[in-house]
Amino acid sequence: ASVVVAPFTFPLFAIEGELFGVVPAALYNIFGWSMGATIAFLLARYLGKSYLE
Repeated sequence: ASVVVAPFTFPLFAIEGELFGVVPAALYNIFGWSMGATIAFLLARYLGKSYLE
């Protein structure tokens, strides 16, 4: 979701920092962004391939 609506994830940093600590929250965010980007890429690759051909 952050691939599409990235500005909405930024306000959550402060909450995550309080809940998990700064470093773990940063790692969770990086992991979440990476997984979101991977899922968006795979969806576009497999669902969009027939559309472009």
